[in-house]
Amino acid sequence: MDDGWEVRYSDPDQCAPGVTPLDPLDPDDGALDPDADDLSSLEEYRLTRRLNGAEQSNRTNPCDPDSDADGLADGLEYNAVYGGGRGSDPNNPDTDGDHIPDGVEDANGDGRWEVGVETDPNRKDSDGDGLADGAEDTDRDGRYEPEDGETDPTNADTDADGLSDGDEVYVFGTDPSLADTDGDGLSDGLEVGVVGDADPTTRTDPLVPDTDGDGLGDGLEDADQNGAFDEGETNPRHPDTDRDGLEDGAEDANQNGQRESDETDPRVADTDNGGVSDGEEVIDDETNPLEPRDDRTADPDGDGVINGDEWAFETNPLDPDTDGDGISDGDELAGYTPRSPPDGDGDGLIDPLDTDSDGDTVADAVEAGDTTLDTPPVDTDGDGEPDFRDLDADNGGVSDLIEVTEHFTDRLDPRDDGIGWLDGEVTGGPTCAVIDDDHSMLMWALFIALLGWRRRR
Repeated sequence: MDDGWEVRYSDPDQCAPGVTPLDPLDPDDGALDPDADDLSSLEEYRLTRRLNGAEQSNRTNPCDPDSDADGLADGLEYNAVYGGGRGSDPNNPDTDGDHIPDGVEDANGDGRWEVGVETDPNRKDSDGDGLADGAEDTDRDGRYEPEDGETDPTNADTDADGLSDGDEVYVFGTDPSLADTDGDGLSDGLEVGVVGDADPTTRTDPLVPDTDGDGLGDGLEDADQNGAFDEGETNPRHPDTDRDGLEDGAEDANQNGQRESDETDPRVADTDNGGVSDGEEVIDDETNPLEPRDDRTADPDGDGVINGDEWAFETNPLDPDTDGDGISDGDELAGYTPRSPPDGDGDGLIDPLDTDSDGDTVADAVEAGDTTLDTPPVDTDGDGEPDFRDLDADNGGVSDLIEVTEHFTDRLDPRDDGIGWLDGEVTGGPTCAVIDDDHSMLMWALFIALLGWRRRR
């Protein structure tokens, strides 16, 4: 030991209380251990450390058992076996630079690193989670105190969510002390597709409890909490799972993940199976998505006209014969469109709402031919135009209106139309007599004259 070094530590002010200083005149004091730190004065003089690849002198104070005042004796630090099989630096109170003193890290002071219990004085990040021990043990007291918002520097995944504390802080922005940062019922590791995820391609946001913003939490939508969009679940990544135009949260109104009797099913586009999607019913048609009979494509009255057309024609979709004339709405509307509705008499009232469609004063109920809606309306002359819309039902040449209101002839018998019955060529007419002699002809002439006189009046 050089005299200068001995002289320095011969000064009592350089020594710990109660420790005998060195004597530069005593050739044998090198073997002594005046500070009782398990290193002789000569060993403390000869201590080195490797720095930047080179061996450098690292002498400690031979008359102070803890040269760096870190709570560990110099000899213990030198002879310790921490991570990597090395001791700590007896001249540096924080060997690994993690802002926690070596003596706090080796809490029991035995010179050994107890993995999972203590931090390592030689490793800045004892648990290898990407966070320095001092960043986790924020008050640097060697105790894990979660109530103070600390993470555990001896546990790489403090909250056991499958993500290292460092990844949560620096990669995902989640809380390393909370397994479920956003409180949606799904762990952070599951949401980012790292742990327990049956389908990592369908990740949700661990920072947002309702990833798709539909009003239903991710954990509620992923009911089995396996990270996959399974049958029977709504999709936490799509606000409208069934793509019916209504968001899942609007359909599951009480947002309990169960379909109630008064709710539409967010997993089924057409809850009532009526042929029109729930969204179209609610938004466009303002019909009941739980009642199939009111769907636009439904025909609840069975008249062959769907509701959508009945709404357009303004007929009653629940009554197969809106005007009650014995002819179904389907028969009255056949071949027509709402843009070009049937109006046989041009009175502005379409036929299925008009009890005398052709305006011949004969009610459609009479011209229908019967009272059964299942049979087509009668077409007496077979011209393709049913009687209720045919101005001359018997095709005799005289309109039904004239026959009924002026001639008082049979509108369904063409033989009494025109003047033929006056010439004795046909039978029938008002008296139903046979015209076969001059006397009869005279009588008919008088009758016709009388009719003309009545009209002039």
